[in-house]
Amino acid sequence: MRYAVVAATAAALYQAAALVLPEVFTQAGLCAALAGALVAYTLAAMRRQSGRRWLWTVGAVGLTLWLGSNVLMLAGLLAGRELVPAVVVALPTMMTFVCAFGALLMLPTAPAGWAGKLRMTLDGVQISTALLMPGWILAVEPALHDAGPLAGDGRQWVTISYTIGSLAVLAVALLLFSGAQGQPALGLFSGALSLAACYNLAATYLEINSGIDVDRALAGLLVLVVLLIAGTPRLPLASGGDATWSPRTIVGGWVMPYLPAIAGLTISLAHVLGTGTIDLVVVVLTALMVGAILARQALTLWMTSRLTAELTEQRQRLAHQAAHDPLTGLANRSVFAERLAAALTPGSGGTPALLMVDLDGFKTVNDTLGHAAGDTLLVAVSERLCALTRAGDTVARLGGDEFAVLVTESSAEEAAGLADRLLAELTLPVRVDGGDAAVGASIGITLGVGYDDDPGRMLRDADLALYAAKADGKGRYRFADAEMIAESLHRMELDGELRNALVRGELKIHYQPVVDLDTGRVTGAEALLRWQHPQRGLLPPAMFLPAAEANGLLPDIDRWVLHQACRQAVGWQGEHGFSVSVNVTAGHVLSGRLVHDVREALDGSGLAANKLVLELTETSLLYDLDGAAVTLTELADMGVRVALDDFGTGYASLSYLQNLPIHAIKIDRSFVQRLGDDSTSSAVTQALVNLAETLGISQIAEGVETPDQLDRLRGLQCAFGQGFFFSSPLPPEELTRVLADDRAAAGSS
Repeated sequence: MRYAVVAATAAALYQAAALVLPEVFTQAGLCAALAGALVAYTLAAMRRQSGRRWLWTVGAVGLTLWLGSNVLMLAGLLAGRELVPAVVVALPTMMTFVCAFGALLMLPTAPAGWAGKLRMTLDGVQISTALLMPGWILAVEPALHDAGPLAGDGRQWVTISYTIGSLAVLAVALLLFSGAQGQPALGLFSGALSLAACYNLAATYLEINSGIDVDRALAGLLVLVVLLIAGTPRLPLASGGDATWSPRTIVGGWVMPYLPAIAGLTISLAHVLGTGTIDLVVVVLTALMVGAILARQALTLWMTSRLTAELTEQRQRLAHQAAHDPLTGLANRSVFAERLAAALTPGSGGTPALLMVDLDGFKTVNDTLGHAAGDTLLVAVSERLCALTRAGDTVARLGGDEFAVLVTESSAEEAAGLADRLLAELTLPVRVDGGDAAVGASIGITLGVGYDDDPGRMLRDADLALYAAKADGKGRYRFADAEMIAESLHRMELDGELRNALVRGELKIHYQPVVDLDTGRVTGAEALLRWQHPQRGLLPPAMFLPAAEANGLLPDIDRWVLHQACRQAVGWQGEHGFSVSVNVTAGHVLSGRLVHDVREALDGSGLAANKLVLELTETSLLYDLDGAAVTLTELADMGVRVALDDFGTGYASLSYLQNLPIHAIKIDRSFVQRLGDDSTSSAVTQALVNLAETLGISQIAEGVETPDQLDRLRGLQCAFGQGFFFSSPLPPEELTRVLADDRAAAGSS
């Protein structure tokens, strides 16, 4: 606004000078103003102002041509004669290039989509025809009537072209104004175009109807146009308009297309009433304008109906997305909670049943077949759950691989029957990319008795029953009962206390001796973790290790056990040596940190590498055999020995012995406990011992509990044994006494 005021002041001073100074000076002033505008646009193009360098470049080209024509006119004034015909000078100047520049500047405000662009085109037709009607009446028709289109030296063509071009410029300016909301550059430029059009229309009218020297009388208006155009690059050129509802929005978007139409019709009607004649051109233009108005209204109604339909569809889609799981289309947790609360409302009907369903082995599918296969499996599971439930029941996906089924009316027998059917159906394989995916499920069930005021507690108890079903071996269902809930809550309390157990020094290591079955000597011990809880006493690992794994504490606990066992074993090194065995979890093997942690524990304790035995189960190797082979090979190169725990119970044990550096196998206790009662177990144990002997691998029998089992193992020539027959897991100080007694007995013999 301040710039516009300054420009208007400068234009007024120029107008005053034009009235008293010779024409050559005023023409020079106009050339100077055009040169300044050209510099502004050139700098804007070079600096990529507003990110639209090409717009300012086109503007600079137009200003260059406009400046060139005025320089030719200035040269003619200085020479005292016309150097170039007026037709040549006039036509390629302001009209053509300002219109081109205006059209280009309209591009940032052009609406998206064919319908929006068509409506803008209809607005252009409407405005143009409305402006052409008074232009024809006031300028074009008189010029043609007085001199004829081919008379004279062609100046009539210049007059007509200026009139039509000026009306086109004004149409562009009005369209720019209607789309320039929130864009000062376009607003300033549309104002400059409007003034330029008014200048040319006034000049044409005065030239036809009077003898006024237009160049002097309107010189200030022309300079004002140039100054306003020159100031456009100083303002931001955004990529879209301001959509807020404001008076300018009303004028630009609704009133503006119709104001020219009203003005054109009014002038045309006055001309008809004043002259009593109807001009055919005016009739045609009026028909075009009315047709454009009607077409625009029809298009607007169609666009409004489409927008309303799209908004309705979008609201429905958003409402569905807010209430349903995006992958399976089932109800989500919030909707399920609402329906559970409604089902528990007194007077709502019979007793509802809640079944919490969690897939067994889903992580294995994701890890081995990929997440796309996992998604396919989840969709198939959701379809099977829906197929086995009634129309009034609710099936929801609560997250991950956890589902919930709400049966509105059910007894314990009906809920158990449904659970049996679900378990049977969910064990069937699902065809996915990469093969068949087979999983099972575990289910926790609660009946809606006593939960009237607390649906959240019913959900919690069903979760606890699900947890108990998994702890019982998976692939089964459990009803929530008072004893189970109390036990689960007790376990949850332990989970919360476990985080501070390591910091407080409550975790302990007990050691179970490994005995040479021929000599009875203690040759090593297995490190077994215990939790010395301040209130609950000594807790076995089965009560807290699952929670440690779920809470992400297992890696820290693994490293602590490894360091403690190595430091403790250094003090037990005797004449015959002593090895300590440490269990390593699957996550530790696959984490890539095991070699580093072992080296750090050995260096920190001073224990010889060949006195450390790492015990792994087959599940530690199942998912990445190649990666595990690299890790175990590095450990073997260090001198660390590796034992395969629970040997004989997995399907790939023999392949592990062939492909991995295994130094010992631990024969599973299930074979040892059936020795003498089951000939098959004896034969399998004998085969395992023979296999290990052939491969040069040590054998350790787990779970030796009776003298008969010891005798049979000796008869099978098994080398080492471990179990309660020899000793239960002992605190370090008690194992120290056992080792001292063992060495004393060996020395006396």
